[in-house]
Amino acid sequence: MTKTFNFESLLEYDFYHLRYGKGAVIIAVQKEEIASAKKQFEKNEKIILENLREVKKAEKLRLHDLKQKLRKVVGEVIRRDRVVSEEEVKLKKEIENLEYKLTHLNYKEKSYFTNFQKAMFYTHNLAATNEVNTRIDPILKIEEHDNFIEVLLCFNDTISGVHNYHQKIMSHNPLQSSIKATSSEISGSVKRIIPKDNVTLEIISESGVEFNNR
Repeated sequence: MTKTFNFESLLEYDFYHLRYGKGAVIIAVQKEEIASAKKQFEKNEKIILENLREVKKAEKLRLHDLKQKLRKVVGEVIRRDRVVSEEEVKLKKEIENLEYKLTHLNYKEKSYFTNFQKAMFYTHNLAATNEVNTRIDPILKIEEHDNFIEVLLCFNDTISGVHNYHQKIMSHNPLQSSIKATSSEISGSVKRIIPKDNVTLEIISESGVEFNNR
């Protein structure tokens, strides 16, 4: 059997399921020790900012030297009928380019996000004001067969009496009165059999999404 998805090679990843119509997106999220990963991330950010400060300091000194040279070339008194030398033109161009570079030589410090947070953001793809949640559920077991993928996933969420559709779900329970009208946890497991052609595998790691992941 030819492997379409090499799940066995992704031992350092946790798998999650995203329902996609009649198909599915399987998300492989690289495992990480969050405390140490955050510490290393913040350390790297400090190094980037420190390096940037050093670069800006050096470029400002170079700009100062260029302006000093320009003053010497132009002279203290600027005559209207003077001939502009090639050196003056060159120095002015260098100064202009360096001033532009310094204006744009900035770095906005980033915040740390876990790989799972990146996966949530990547798969959501909705406007910031949209409160609809994309369901990403942990996969307990995943198997690849000749023509299909077999996935066992678990879900855990809150069912609320405020939600109209949730009220309909509650009404189908003969013991409905025992369920709180406000909210209650609901959980379960689902086995999905999905044709291979309807499955997408997306691998999310520290460096982002890895393509050519089959």
